[in-house]
Amino acid sequence: MSDEIYLLRILQTLLYRPNLAYMWADADLRIRYASPQTAKLLDVEDLTGHLLSEICPELVGVEDTLKALALYRNPPFFLRHINRDMPSGETRYFSLTIYPPAEGSPLGVVILLEDTTATGRLLQELNQSRNMLRLVQRQLEEANRFKSLSLAIASHEISGRLGMMLGYTDLLELEDGLSLEAHEMLDVLRWGIHSLTMSLRQLISLDQIERGQLEIERNICNLSTLTQQAWKVYLVPVKRQFILEQTLPQEPVFVWGDENRLHQVLYNLISNATKYTPEGEHIRMGLKKTDEEACLWVENTGSGITPEDQRYLFQPYFRTSDQERLRKQGSGLGLFIVKQIVEAHGGRVEVDSHPRDYSRFTIYLPLYDASEEDDQ
Repeated sequence: MSDEIYLLRILQTLLYRPNLAYMWADADLRIRYASPQTAKLLDVEDLTGHLLSEICPELVGVEDTLKALALYRNPPFFLRHINRDMPSGETRYFSLTIYPPAEGSPLGVVILLEDTTATGRLLQELNQSRNMLRLVQRQLEEANRFKSLSLAIASHEISGRLGMMLGYTDLLELEDGLSLEAHEMLDVLRWGIHSLTMSLRQLISLDQIERGQLEIERNICNLSTLTQQAWKVYLVPVKRQFILEQTLPQEPVFVWGDENRLHQVLYNLISNATKYTPEGEHIRMGLKKTDEEACLWVENTGSGITPEDQRYLFQPYFRTSDQERLRKQGSGLGLFIVKQIVEAHGGRVEVDSHPRDYSRFTIYLPLYDASEEDDQ
């Protein structure tokens, strides 16, 4: 009975917890005492006299470690959330903590048995959910790779045909005797081809941004020339709808950037302006430079953006709550792509707008520095 008294004394706080039980095994790891709750938890009638490894086969192979624990008071031994199929057909989970004897007590070990079925099942469900998430993630990655490949192939094919169409419009414009109306129609056709080409680039850019692989091919870029080209391609064809104003410096403005990407920025800003400017209102486009930066802006009047909407303008797929602006078709991606491209160039985007008055988007880009080219 002395062993039982010892156990009751050190484990008295466990007596009223139905998910906890304890056993006492001697130095040979033979069970000399088991609390009544032990038999109930393990669904075993007789425990006393059996070897610990017979009752807990999970301990087979570690007997020497446990005997050393019984003799030399080594640190406790742990087994967490082991599962066992019960005679009832139910799977339950247990945790074992095996303690050395206290100073002055008989040699042996104290085994604390805890029923952790609820926790074990939860961990199993979490593991299954984690494995399912990994599987879904791999499937999504594969789908994204397929999407990117398909998009690249389609873009290449369509871009080639649009380029051919653009070449024919240039040839037609060289024909003698074309009327002013024919020239204007060719301008509109050219505008449509360029817009379709830029829409394809938008899709490719979005795909690259989503994969964290936005490609920037830097070179010396004359922003003045690029701005004039965008003006001619995207604004001249709609000059009858709006009052156009352009402010450009006399000297070139060089930046170290990707000409195609910056052209994309201009397209998005101009497209945004033409979409939300009422007929007869102003669209202004300008460029200037300071000691360190190029400053490019596109402004339109007759419309505007609320302060609330301005906070979300550069988020993907954002659509304003303004009912009048909602009637305009758009993907909500243009300004998001603008921000990504500009920031990839080390620049920034700012917006200044007053509802029902005007909106002005300003791009700041670092001026070209020869030392930057050496760092690439």
